[in-house]
Amino acid sequence: MNADPASKIVLTFWQPMPSMHQVDTLNALAAQPNVSVTLAYERPLYAEYEAQGWTHAGFSEAIEAVDLGAPESFARLTSRRSPADVHIFTGFFSHPLVWKGFHALVNAPVRRFAYSEAFDPRGWKGPLRMLRARIKYRRWGDRLDGVLAFGVRGMNYFRAAGVPESKLIQFGYYFDPLKFPSHSTLTNNSQPSTNRPFDFLYVGRFIQLKGLDYLLRAWSRAEFPLDQAKLTLLGNGPEESKLKSLATQLGINNLHFEASVPHDRALERVAVADCLILPSQCDGWGAPISEALHCGVPVIATDRCGAYHLLDRGERGQVVSHRDEAGLTRALEAQFRKGYPTFETRDRIRQWVQREISASDAAKNLLLVLQGKKSI
Repeated sequence: MNADPASKIVLTFWQPMPSMHQVDTLNALAAQPNVSVTLAYERPLYAEYEAQGWTHAGFSEAIEAVDLGAPESFARLTSRRSPADVHIFTGFFSHPLVWKGFHALVNAPVRRFAYSEAFDPRGWKGPLRMLRARIKYRRWGDRLDGVLAFGVRGMNYFRAAGVPESKLIQFGYYFDPLKFPSHSTLTNNSQPSTNRPFDFLYVGRFIQLKGLDYLLRAWSRAEFPLDQAKLTLLGNGPEESKLKSLATQLGINNLHFEASVPHDRALERVAVADCLILPSQCDGWGAPISEALHCGVPVIATDRCGAYHLLDRGERGQVVSHRDEAGLTRALEAQFRKGYPTFETRDRIRQWVQREISASDAAKNLLLVLQGKKSI
């Protein structure tokens, strides 16, 4: 289903930095008839992201990229004030140029949306962040036509912040399923070997909010033969030495650290794993969940990941409490007992992804909402 030919839509996405997790959704939007897409950003990609293989090249040539640092560019974008204009702001409460853009358009005859994940609820600052959000949305919420909230967790967060249900749209990060490798394509359609340890994998930064210490403690209690399962942590970060020390303290032997690799190679590593684990204590979305499912790999994730609702507690994976180490241990043991995911299991997961969470479908559904053809 394409956009209504009579309904022109001009989309301007205001972002702190080009979001590489939004590439496929923005490309899918730009491919629709009578839809134009502009990506406006405060700063280019961080060097660490470029080192991981992220580039601006993934964005379609149909998308206009604008650096908000140029005053003339900012003035041109804030002059877009027709009823066809839809401005979508990411991080507009915390990033100065995005906030400045929202403020410049706050009384304009355009539609304005926030595109946001749930804030970090951890520690003593968590309640203060919620209080700040409530104050901000009480002050500016009537100037928003809607909030694109990341997953069920985002929906719950913004309800608590006082955003009316009528303005909430469950959204997230969506990808093109055809871009992802699979076990079958990497192994010439051979069934996964069972003559090896069951392959649990984490991919990401080694930082505190990812909950890797929680994972190691849960792993150390798991009751499966040590030579029949292994855990690999792929990435880098400031917590690496602490994690290695903790592994030694816990007596973990079946643990491997692998250095960070470019994103395309990381996806190939995910595609041949048996289970991806994301033990985050706070993750706005948790892109590795989506990426693993696109590769046909089941996932164990915590309820602090925005994308946890994609897991069905069955073939696609399991959700555990971010505080329940024993629950994570049970989830690891249960996944191990299920055995190696077969070619057929992996294919069913990929088929579900293509039916339910493709960037193309997400773009079309969003346009239906913006055109008033589908209720929020």
